[in-house]
Amino acid sequence: GKELCLNDDHDGIMIFKEKIKIGTPLKSYLKRLAILDIDLTPNRGDCFSHLGVSREISTFINKPLKNKEPNLITSDFQTDKNISISIKDNHICKRYSAILLQDITVQPSPLWLKERLNSIGCKSINNVVDVANYIMYDLGQPLHAFDYDKINGNSLIVRLAKKGEKIKTINGDNLKLDSKDIVISDDKKPLALAGVIGGSNSHVTNDTKSIIIESAVFDEVHIRRSSKKYDTSTESSKRFERGIDIECSVLAMKKFVETFQSISDCKVANDFIDLYSNVFEKNSIKFNLDDCNTYLGTSLTVNEAKVIFKKLNIVFKNNINNFNCQVPTYRNDLKDEVDLYEEIARIYGYDNIPTKDVFVVPYSTLVKDSHQKESSIRNCLSNTGFNEHYSNSFYSKKDASVYKECKPIKVKNPLSKEFEYLRNSMLPGLLKAVSYNLNRKTNYIKIYEIGSCQTLDESKYNLSNENRHLSILWCGDEVKHWKHPHCIDIYTIKGDLQLLFDKIGVKNVVFKYTSNDIVLEINSNAVGRIVSVNKNILNNYNIDCDVFAFDMNLNNLYKNISSVSKVYEKYGQFPNITRDISFIIDNKYNHLDITDTVYGNGGKYLKEVVLFDYYINEKFKNNEKSLAYSLVFESMDRTLKDEEVNVCMDNILSSLKKKYNIVLR
Repeated sequence: GKELCLNDDHDGIMIFKEKIKIGTPLKSYLKRLAILDIDLTPNRGDCFSHLGVSREISTFINKPLKNKEPNLITSDFQTDKNISISIKDNHICKRYSAILLQDITVQPSPLWLKERLNSIGCKSINNVVDVANYIMYDLGQPLHAFDYDKINGNSLIVRLAKKGEKIKTINGDNLKLDSKDIVISDDKKPLALAGVIGGSNSHVTNDTKSIIIESAVFDEVHIRRSSKKYDTSTESSKRFERGIDIECSVLAMKKFVETFQSISDCKVANDFIDLYSNVFEKNSIKFNLDDCNTYLGTSLTVNEAKVIFKKLNIVFKNNINNFNCQVPTYRNDLKDEVDLYEEIARIYGYDNIPTKDVFVVPYSTLVKDSHQKESSIRNCLSNTGFNEHYSNSFYSKKDASVYKECKPIKVKNPLSKEFEYLRNSMLPGLLKAVSYNLNRKTNYIKIYEIGSCQTLDESKYNLSNENRHLSILWCGDEVKHWKHPHCIDIYTIKGDLQLLFDKIGVKNVVFKYTSNDIVLEINSNAVGRIVSVNKNILNNYNIDCDVFAFDMNLNNLYKNISSVSKVYEKYGQFPNITRDISFIIDNKYNHLDITDTVYGNGGKYLKEVVLFDYYINEKFKNNEKSLAYSLVFESMDRTLKDEEVNVCMDNILSSLKKKYNIVLR
């Protein structure tokens, strides 16, 4: 059997109990079924079963499903006389059904059952477990079998675990539970982590003689939390997380009994326990056909809508175009009227919806593209030699401690200790990228990242603040070149940033120097800063060279700038005139102030001011420097005369002498 990939039996040859004519091909005997690989969206939990897929096929081929009520052969004992079942909180378990089976024989499943489970990648265990899995895949309702003789006090209790309570699962894991885990317990101990995995102290073995079959509906949120917390995703938990049909639990339990009786001898109780105090009310949705047609662009009639609703098993009452629809219990994804619009479109056929050449939409629905400015930033940086980096939005405690100015937010249920905190700064992720590249002999690095950072705001009742940030890192000594080697220094950084702001249309950016960093201001409001990363931080990431970093809160940037419309400017067709000036000035004055003064007094023909020389000599006074500028004058409609430019130059020099007391060289 193992050599044929049918089972795990490797003791000798495989024996067929049935009488088979010699010469019959093995393939025709096994009758392997065709396998359909179906991709499902997470919202369609009802399709996590053969029944659910069959419903979908039935809808499109216009053939009704054949429903057959299970036929049970019962004995003269009762379930409720042998065991008591209670639910401590109806919120955690909406329905719990159970039945007792006695005098069972735990043994390997018949070949047809093994073959069917194997065809969908499910390993055969024994006849009890295999039938439970078979029914789960068939109907979508997870089942669980308890060894009746291992239940203390003949009672099952559905409750929340006690803090610190422990359970050993059937796969050997020892779990320490908390008060948000749902467990099935007896009078002394937990027997299973409800909806996720069974315990080793009550599972079915070869010695089991009596079993309790559980068919329940547990709270989706609790199941998902426990599954993620203990990293135990099972076929059962996947279905509970997506929501299962509350009206299918008893049917699934009966189908188990019928199937098990067909393959093995046993005695079945003549009753079953069904705790279903708050009977589930079907979701009722009001539907208007005119609104649906307007939304989809269709012209469906009332009769066509009725046909579609009947195919979907939606019970309805209508008054002309207004419908009151009751959704089947297995369709928990249908909540609102627009969900019914989607179902109408899906069944009617997307290709059958006519194409329209005219699209009318209210102006009020148009919003500004919040990512447009970020796209502009990305384009500019990527076009000027920067590489974009994407880092994880979860940090370890070490990474979250790098930026101490903002307190990080700790995650309640982290995936691991490496992802305990939400990102409060882009710097750690970028430093990891720098370290990675330096270790691979990349000695000149310019990278950036745009993303969200979350910080804890203790002044607002410990609420979180989320802001979009742009972070840029420069690292490297020199780009080798035969004539113009390029190195990273503060002037390189300022040039890159000034180019960025010019390209995205941001004006009046001021660089203010402090003792530790350079603050960027727009309209006297700080929007970002340039720093040299601390050596201790660099050592933590195994970086042994200087790294410069720029961080900018994009939310603050957007508040201080308005939308900029780009206007095409025609190139001049007439010759320009260039004049150079060189002067000595006090070192306390910066380049930006000087150029503002030049532009402000240069007249309408001054097009460009370029600093081409910066010089300090020991003959100068201690606080003086020499600057040389090239000034370009140009008219768009004629050739300028020297006399016109001379007037402009006189105004510029006069203003510089008056404001900065310059000395011409």
